[in-house]
Amino acid sequence: MDLDYRKTSAELVFDLINRDNPQLPVKLTPDNCRLGVPAAITGQGIRNTQISVMPKGNSGYMATTVLTYRRLSSDVLFQQGVPVIDDYATPADLTGVNIKVESAMRWINQKYGTMFIPADSDRAAVPNTVQTGYIWNFPASNLAWIGSFRWNRKATKKPVSEQVPASTPLLLTLVSGVAPGDQKPMADFMTYGTDFSKFTALLQSLTTLQVLPATAQAKDLVSYMGLVAGRKFNAYAPASMEGGLQDARCIKYALPNVNVPEANSTDYNNVVVITPPAAGGWFVGKFLLHYKV
Repeated sequence: MDLDYRKTSAELVFDLINRDNPQLPVKLTPDNCRLGVPAAITGQGIRNTQISVMPKGNSGYMATTVLTYRRLSSDVLFQQGVPVIDDYATPADLTGVNIKVESAMRWINQKYGTMFIPADSDRAAVPNTVQTGYIWNFPASNLAWIGSFRWNRKATKKPVSEQVPASTPLLLTLVSGVAPGDQKPMADFMTYGTDFSKFTALLQSLTTLQVLPATAQAKDLVSYMGLVAGRKFNAYAPASMEGGLQDARCIKYALPNVNVPEANSTDYNNVVVITPPAAGGWFVGKFLLHYKV
């Protein structure tokens, strides 16, 4: 019979028992019996396990019996090679330098259509390094699987969804004080994904809360910001005017920094934050100018 590997071990075991015991007058299911603890056996051909089966009421069976069947090894799933984990591990999935085993199983399940759960492994975490030949062992009490599970870890790039945390929009709203229905342009995402390292000398000089200096370099920076944002910005016009940044407030932060949790501290080590003046301006939120020193 065909086996559905999308079932958990507790479900798949009934398919294995029924497959290897076609003489049963009634197929075993979770509704008509309870299973004991499997025990490994030898000398039974391809069958490698025996288990006690205790009937439930109205099941068609009268007494406890012992049946034999063949638990699966992982090579039946991956006959063409070894499965590969190539997903990026987010900080929430890490335990020190390891990946929680449920995260590794989730990636394998999504990629290969299996249904492993943490109870199918003898360990709580697996290494988060690029390597071949990782192994976790199936516990001796596993109903459907026996032996070990071998897999490889592949390097992968950090996805954009992890570089900008899912909570960022909420953080930006709270920090910016943007009220529902506010129609002013929101600055937070206009320059977020751009590298401003070409302006490092100017940006490094903005060490305290101040306005942009009236220099040619500042004018070039503001023009570049407008180019990135698809708008016309003016370094010499007040922030009360559309596109003006003359009196906008600037401050530099080394990353990571608790004052700008939304900043991209993975790819950059500094950011300059530009906010409207105290009296307000044509935009809300903050411009984030990332750069590397």
